[in-house]
Amino acid sequence: MRYIHSPSSLMEFDKCPRSFQAKYITNEIRWKPSAVKSRGTWIHEKIQRSIMAGVPLDIADDKICMDYTRSRVEYVKSLVSTGGTVYTEMKIGMGAGFCKAEYYDENTYMRARSDIVYYNKDTGYLYVADIKTGRNWDAKHIQLLSTALIGAAYFNPTKVDYEYWYVDSGETVGDSLMLPRDLFTYKIPPVVTMVLEIDRTIKCGIFSSRRNALCKYCELLQECVDTGE
Repeated sequence: MRYIHSPSSLMEFDKCPRSFQAKYITNEIRWKPSAVKSRGTWIHEKIQRSIMAGVPLDIADDKICMDYTRSRVEYVKSLVSTGGTVYTEMKIGMGAGFCKAEYYDENTYMRARSDIVYYNKDTGYLYVADIKTGRNWDAKHIQLLSTALIGAAYFNPTKVDYEYWYVDSGETVGDSLMLPRDLFTYKIPPVVTMVLEIDRTIKCGIFSSRRNALCKYCELLQECVDTGE
């Protein structure tokens, strides 16, 4: 079976190859709703509606930093006022040869669904934002970088700005890519290396466990205890 990579699956593999296998290959662990996930979805929808419909941002939530969140929403609106197009929950894909592919194409090698995408074809500028509730948990920026890489293949821009919006703490984390130069610098190669490692691991079928801070919440914890991993 052909496997299609995604930003979330790359993060899972980096955390623990065995957990990646259970979630993305064998489906031993299935997605389950929770209060935290429901809150995140609700906040995403509120922010995206404000951007797309042009309505004021109004989120009745004690944890969210409203001044910060409003400022990021207004920034995206300011981009749109200069031309270009904004999308929310956009599905984009990339072929194995760093070429554009649609999300469900037969030749899609990597794909992502991005919270906020702005692209101006006249200037070649691409902006990608991922809305996050809670704390900063992707220190390596794996999810963000891989989404930026897929976006670069899909739109063929000259510059990509990519950001996490941590709406609870009021923090922006991100960076920029200048293309094609940064495809070969320190930023993108680690993502490519991880994708190739996943391909090799799937081929050989050996998924080792990796200790991490989230092990105590994992459904495979007892298996790791029993095997001594």
